[in-house]
Amino acid sequence: VPRKGIDGLCGAEASFAAPDESGVHRYTVVLDAFDGHNEARLTFAFLVIEEPSCKIDVTVTDEDAGDPIASARVSLHPFVETTGSDGRTVLPADIGKGTLRVVAEDYEDELLSLVVAGHTELHVALKRKPEDVGDF
Repeated sequence: VPRKGIDGLCGAEASFAAPDESGVHRYTVVLDAFDGHNEARLTFAFLVIEEPSCKIDVTVTDEDAGDPIASARVSLHPFVETTGSDGRTVLPADIGKGTLRVVAEDYEDELLSLVVAGHTELHVALKRKPEDVGDF
């Protein structure tokens, strides 16, 4: 279906249930040729994992002011969550070793090596990036 106001760009939407089996699943979507347009193909993949065995309660704050940092991205592969206005999020995790990464706009990234052994609470204080003072 052409997008409103544009003759040449078309979009398609598909939905499906995730497979029950864990692992990498690949799908190819094929759009038949029509009205002088060639056939279009897109192959994509995603990872289906088992329900994680643990959770990490993460609080992200400003290192100096102690204020909560909203919209910080907290990841421990393959899980990714974003903090709320209170600087908190709950990140699913599996037992084992991993690297937690916390990224927020205007702050330096933080990488922490973790050994997850069960439900954990973690506080991460991020350092502000230095202000750009421009050219002298």
